[in-house]
This record gives sequence, C-alpha cells and structure tokens, in this order.
Amino acid sequence: MPNKPKIAICVSGQTRHFNADPQYTEDFNNILGLFEDFDYDLFGHTWNDQEDPRKEILDRFTDYRSDDQKVIWDSIIDPRSYKNPAYAPNWFQFFTTEKEWIHRKEYQDILNGTSDTSYIDFAKERINGHCGQVWSAMESFLLTKHRRYDFVVRLRWDCRICNNADEFNNTIEEEIVQFKKMLWAWIDQEGKFSLYPYTNGNCLTASDCLIEGSSFYTNDMLYVIKGDALRNIINNYTTLQTFEKILEENNYMAMSHQLWADWLQQMNLRCIPALSNLIRLNGDYRLVDDPILKPNKKWRVK
Repeated sequence: MPNKPKIAICVSGQTRHFNADPQYTEDFNNILGLFEDFDYDLFGHTWNDQEDPRKEILDRFTDYRSDDQKVIWDSIIDPRSYKNPAYAPNWFQFFTTEKEWIHRKEYQDILNGTSDTSYIDFAKERINGHCGQVWSAMESFLLTKHRRYDFVVRLRWDCRICNNADEFNNTIEEEIVQFKKMLWAWIDQEGKFSLYPYTNGNCLTASDCLIEGSSFYTNDMLYVIKGDALRNIINNYTTLQTFEKILEENNYMAMSHQLWADWLQQMNLRCIPALSNLIRLNGDYRLVDDPILKPNKKWRVK
C-alpha cells in the first residue's frame, strides 16, 4: 500500500505473564497484525517489578522504558512537579478509600499505628494501584515526543484477539476485516468517510462503550488517538500534570474504567465507539484476585 500512514503503537502497564508462554508472543503479534496496513513504530513502558519482554521482542521497539513505581509517589509530593504549584492537590486525593475498610481490623491497626505497615506505605501501594495503569500509558505516549505520527494506538501487554465467534454476528475473520476497514476509513477521512459523527472524533474505541449517568465504560485495552491530539494536547503535559487536570474537576482519583474516562475527558479526546470489540485479556485470569500476587485486589483497588 503506497504512502502508508505512520503510526505509533504504545504498549504499557504490567507485562505480567508475557514471557511465560510462546502463545502470549503469538497473541501480541496477532494484535500487531490488525495494523499491518500502516507503517508503525513500537513504544513500550512497564514497571521494574515486572519482567522485561524477551530481547527478540524488545529489539523491535523504537523506545522502551521500565521505571520504579516510586516515581509516582515522588512526583505527587514534589510541588515543583505541578503546572500550578500553589494549587497542587494533596497526596491523599490520589486514591479513594472504601467505606467498608473502617470495619476491618487490618485497616484499624494501620490507622492506630499497631500494624507493621505505616499508613503512608499503605497509601503508596493503593495509589500505585489506582494510578499505575494510566500513568504507564501516559509514559509510553511521551516516548513518542518529537516524532510525528498520524495516530497512536494504546495497548496493554497482556492482550489477545478474541477467538470466541459466539460473541459476534460475523466470523472472527470478518470482524478483523471490519476492524481494519473502519480504522482505515477513519484515518483517511478526506473524500472517503464523511458520515457524522465519526469525522468529529479524535479517539476510536471499541464498540462496547457504555454511559450510565456520570459513569463511563469502554474496553480500555485499546484506544486509537489522532496524531494531532497526541502532539498538541497529550505530549504537552507531564504524566503527573494530566492527573493534576483530573483533580481540578474531581475531589479524588477514580479507579479503573472511570479513571480512564476522566483522563480521556481532560485530554479533550472525543471518543467514537466504532471499532469491533476484538481485544481481550489473555493468561490465567483466575489469578486476578489472588491477594498475594495482587495485594491491591483485597482493598478493591483495580
């Protein structure tokens, strides 16, 4: 295909089990195949308590970084990190306490200073759980700075293409074709894709978007963001400053899907839920709620 659009694919978050089985490399390559019509560069970010992907994977990346999660706390408590230091939010706004915590002896011990865990250390872990996924994604976007792309794709390390045809009206192969057609039509809008409201959006999401009152849900394993939004909005902030913007509108940081919704809103990303909902988590997710592997889960932080 001549004059392929140039795109950035940004992979972020915990690598989890990425290296555990060749199937997960195959899953990754299959997802990249969704973007084979484009000239793409790979960018990656994770945390240093996670395994780096194997060398044969990393060698394909234009840039990749692994950070210590203490950077989140260190940034939050440094007033110089904010755009408006005089109005910097307080550290305790970066996570939400649950009403039921007060009834748990473990939490009471932390509050009373009779636990081996200090309240600050407890808070740091909850903040990492609240903010880590969006923080890592933002860091992966910033790796693209000073390069020009037609659009950027947000992905996680632990994903696959759905293989259950019962979830769709078409075959998986047909859904993949539709995904590619929609993506190409949206990118190449001039003269080819004038149907409202798609031309007014600057972020494509999966078609399972749900809005209920002030709550928002979409499959946040995949976003496709226009390049001008990446250059002119997202890359003009540090990661912490995007959280600062969220807290200008909210008293406390939300979790999970709602935090993604708040981030999208503050980055002025107008989402169009038009892509086939193909992306799923891979791996053994019976372990998702394991309190040893994922200590934030027992505090309902996700």
